[in-house]
Amino acid sequence: MAATREWFRRRLAAQLGVILVLLGVLLGGLRITLAQPAPPAGAAPAQDAPPAAGGEYPVVSVERPLRFPRDYGAHPDYRTEWWYVTGWLTDDAGVERGFQVTFFRVRTRIGEDNPSRFAPRQLMLAHAAVADAASGALRHAERAERALAPLAGAEEGRTHAWIGDWLLEQLPDGRYRTRIGAADF
Repeated sequence: MAATREWFRRRLAAQLGVILVLLGVLLGGLRITLAQPAPPAGAAPAQDAPPAAGGEYPVVSVERPLRFPRDYGAHPDYRTEWWYVTGWLTDDAGVERGFQVTFFRVRTRIGEDNPSRFAPRQLMLAHAAVADAASGALRHAERAERALAPLAGAEEGRTHAWIGDWLLEQLPDGRYRTRIGAADF
C-alpha cells in the first residue's frame, strides 16, 4: 500500500505542478509577501488587508491574522486563491483509489467598473483527478467559468465553491463534501 500511495503522490504532484505553472502563466505571476518585519512592541495586530491603492491586489502578509471559520471562504479582493483536497476512496468493488479536487478563484480586474453581472470580474477554475495504481490509470477533468451565481462561484465566510454540478463545500458538522462528474469517472 505504501508503494501505491507513493506512486499516486508522485503522479499527482507532477500533474499539479503543470497546472500551477499554467495558471501562473495565465495570471502573469503572483505577488505574495511571506515574511514581514515584526511589528513594533505593543503595536496592534494588522486587520484585514484593504484593497491596495490604484487597483492593485492586496498583499498577502503574515501580519494579517487568520480568523476561522470566515477564512475558509473566498477573499474576492485578492488575486488568486484555491481550495485543494486529496484523499483515498474505496469503490463498491473494494478497489482503493486516490483522488484530488481543486477549485481556484481568480480576480481578473476586467470589468470591475462595469455594472453588468456578466462582466468577468472573477473566474472559477476546477480540476479533479482519480488515480488507480493497480492499472496505472490517472483520469482527470477540468472546468472553467466566469463566476456568476448560481452557475459558478465561491462563497465568502465558508468553504463553498462550485462550477455547474461540480462542488466542494464544508458541511455544518465540519466535514467536507465534493461532487465531481466527468466523462470517464
